[in-house]
Amino acid sequence: MWDVIVVGTGMGGGMLGYSLARSGRRVLFVEKGRSTLPGTAGTIRAAMPELAEPRAARSAQTYYDALARAGRSTDEIEDISGPRPKRFVPFIGSGTGGSSALYGMVCERFFAQDFTPRQNFRDPGDSTVPEAWPITYDQLSPWYAQAEKLLGVRGARDPLRPEAAAGLPAAPPFSPDNQPLVDHLAGRGLHPYHLPMACDYTEGCPTCQAHLCPRSCKNDAARNGVLPAVTEHGAQLLDQCRVVRLEADRTQVQQVIAQHRSDMLALKGKVVVLAAGALATPVLLLNSRSGDWPRGLANGSDVVGRNLMRHLLEPIEIWPNPKRRIMAANKEIGLNDFYFCEGQKYGTLQSFGEIPPMEWL
Repeated sequence: MWDVIVVGTGMGGGMLGYSLARSGRRVLFVEKGRSTLPGTAGTIRAAMPELAEPRAARSAQTYYDALARAGRSTDEIEDISGPRPKRFVPFIGSGTGGSSALYGMVCERFFAQDFTPRQNFRDPGDSTVPEAWPITYDQLSPWYAQAEKLLGVRGARDPLRPEAAAGLPAAPPFSPDNQPLVDHLAGRGLHPYHLPMACDYTEGCPTCQAHLCPRSCKNDAARNGVLPAVTEHGAQLLDQCRVVRLEADRTQVQQVIAQHRSDMLALKGKVVVLAAGALATPVLLLNSRSGDWPRGLANGSDVVGRNLMRHLLEPIEIWPNPKRRIMAANKEIGLNDFYFCEGQKYGTLQSFGEIPPMEWL
């Protein structure tokens, strides 16, 4: 029996599993996707699979194989929110590191005001948004600092909340391409700063996102969590292993039922950590119905799988000098002047970074 079984190797499971393995626990990582750790043959890095292997799209089998080798999900989901249902494969990670292996490395903290969310909206009406979290920013702050250290986060002081960057190593200076935009924004009374990035900035680093890093400078849950847990602290990784359901009584998970390639496994651990992401985690809970949990495991409230929302993204182009072409790494600038504005919460502005070619979008 394992001390801990961790289902999922993304930012939650990968980093928690590493900390537990480092403390002496016998940890088993169970990952639905493929391992893309260093040395794994066939892994697609440096570009999205649609661009690295365009011929793969000629058949579903070769396309999904390319997605899997690039650390991408191959699971279709059905969207029934519109007039007509549609099926699609979401752009999320599946493999060692989960979506963190694809992310753009920005590691922002919440504002202290985010922990009392209802006050951030002028008219919340009958929304279920709560008055406050059960914890405060000050209680979470030391854990933010530990996570930033584990991920090697570097950044500059946000003038609007200097406490968030206390103790962070400095980021490189703004590139010559980005400095004019920083000056342009600051000259209009705004407060740009260098984003906190989980990046080692090796020479020539393009601050890549949407694909696996080819230079070993992206700090993610695979590189900074799963890899050292396995190579230095005795953890085991079972990849290409899809958890089907959890068998549990009222208080404890008894078995993790999983399909590893063509075999069905019954895995046992003293503790089971379910960290399969915002889409797969509720699916697993709902599929783990029993006499003790008729609506799904831990779903006495009947809200598991509800109230899910992806982060809202609004692309904006700013061209202080339309004749100037930006060639350097461009995921550098952050701006929070409109995070809270006129009694309403909006959000953060930041450099988007590398984007796919327009013909692919």
